[in-house]
This record gives sequence, C-alpha cells and structure tokens, in this order.
Amino acid sequence: LLRRLGGFSELEIKIILNFFGNGHKCIDYTVLVDWLSAPLLEHRIERLRMVDLFNDLDEEALVSCARTLQLFQVSAGSNVITQGEQGLDCFIVDAGECYASINLGNGVWKEVKQYNAGGFFGERALLRNEPRGASVIARTDCWLLKLSRDSFSKAMEQAGPKVFDHRMERLRLVDLFRNLGEPEIEACAKVLEVMRFEPGSKIIEKGKEGFECFIVDAGECYAAIEKSTPNGVEWLEVKQYSAGGFFGERALLRNETRAATVFARTKATVLRLSRDEFVKMIRERDLKENLLRKPKMFETMTDEQIAKLAGALERKCYQSGEKIIEQGDEG
Repeated sequence: LLRRLGGFSELEIKIILNFFGNGHKCIDYTVLVDWLSAPLLEHRIERLRMVDLFNDLDEEALVSCARTLQLFQVSAGSNVITQGEQGLDCFIVDAGECYASINLGNGVWKEVKQYNAGGFFGERALLRNEPRGASVIARTDCWLLKLSRDSFSKAMEQAGPKVFDHRMERLRLVDLFRNLGEPEIEACAKVLEVMRFEPGSKIIEKGKEGFECFIVDAGECYAAIEKSTPNGVEWLEVKQYSAGGFFGERALLRNETRAATVFARTKATVLRLSRDEFVKMIRERDLKENLLRKPKMFETMTDEQIAKLAGALERKCYQSGEKIIEQGDEG
C-alpha cells in the first residue's frame, strides 16, 4: 500500500510499519489508513463547515460525519437528482459546477440556482421527507461528496436544537409571522435555506418576479431604486436591513414584480423562504383566523386578539370513532 502511494523511501516505509506495528508483526490497518488520509479528512471537514446546517456540530461530530462522505464523479449533463424522485441522499460539490432546474410543464425547464465548489443541495427532501423539488444537473464534469439519509439524520440530531431554535427566533421577529403557532414556525424553520452574498451583490432585483422572501441572519443589506438625475441614472437608497430584517414579501403577497433592488452592503448571510412555503404559512394563518371568527363567543374579539388566539391553535387529526374529549376529564 505504501509503495503504491509513492513518495516514501524503503527506509521510511520500514519506520512507518514499525511505528504502527508497535513492535509487533501485526499492524492496526485502520489507524494506518487514518494517518495516511488525515489531509483528505480535514478537507472534507472543511467542506462540511461551509454548510450552515452543520455549523453547530462539534469537532467529534464533524469528524464522524466526514468519514461517512462518499466521493464520486458525474459527467457534464448528467442528473445528480431528479425532480419528483424520493430523496435518499444530500450532496456537497467538491469540484465543478451544478445547477438546479424545475419543470414548469409542457417540456419547459427553468434554471433556478447554481452550485460551485462547496455548494450543498438535496437536504430539503430529507428534512421534510418529500420528493425532490427540482432536478440538479452537472454543468461540468464534477466530483461530489454524498451524505446518506442516515448520516444526515445523525448530524441533524446533534446540530438540530441550536439551528432550529435560532431560526425560529429569527422568524418570531418578523411581524408577519409573529402570531403564527409553534408548529407553523417550526415547520418553516426546517425549510429555510441559507444563502451568502458578497458586498455589492444583488439579492433581489427591481422588476423581476418574486419567488422568495428573505430574513437577514448576519451582515447588512439595503434597498435602492434607480432615479434619473442631470448626471444620469443614480441609485437612491430607500431602506436598510440589519440582522433580523425581512424583505421580499411584498411581491409574494401582492403577486407583483419586485418594487426595489436589494443589495448586500457587507458580507451577508440571509435565510431564504420560497414562495410555496410562504404561501402555505399565510394560508394556514388565515384559515385559523377565519375559523375563529365563526363561533359567536369570539365575535367581540379584535383582529389582534383573533391573531394571537390563532397562533395557539394546533392541528390534530383523529381516527373515525376516536374520542376527542371524555366526560369527567379535566378540560
């Protein structure tokens, strides 16, 4: 094995074998391979550190997760995952470029996201136990690191509480979501997608269709509109967003194009919520509020009181014949 790896003299090979043999003819092969692969393991740990979902893993958990990553190659034009299929793995791009594309129907596909080295995809289907929401295709020949559902779940069990608590707190700071119940907030926190932007990068662009809204997790952003001046067209800053700031919802609520362009002023990390998830949350909120307005006992409540009460409602399903409440029990 050492001769095939190359770079070792015969004397060095003897020294290595004596060291790992600890004076015996039998060598602990696992320890030897771990030593030889230490740089590779550190590289994979660094790849995991670039994924926000794994930020709260300690070193031991990162090492354990990195050991389970499987490296494989895909050719340009090949599907890595396919829209509609069951999600069994998630992926980190180690080299090359991939892109996500969604089927709009009638054979029309729309490219919606790009992934370069360090890009992470495929986790949504694992988090939500649902079919793939898009296809991801290799734009160039790529090397990918694959993480299985079991390994991903173990990592999330360790990182989960800190990550979800932080994201739920970010959601609670948004006025639009303040009166949502814990189940809705938790479900939303699970599907938030982390995105990073360099200073000066456009996050949303005026006039474009809105497919998502954003919460600033770190850094600063600002909204600007173009204004004609004697010196030509200039950008007029109209609003600022720091950590906890929320933008992009207007185009989703009103089904209209973006009213302004939002730039990253500094390096910024934002949490992205897709249109589908946003609409689902708002519909759930409206459904609960409308149900509460029907009983006479709630007729005198204000909209604010109804909204708070709706936030406390939790959906629960019962089988036919199952008791919902029982006489004599405490209510």
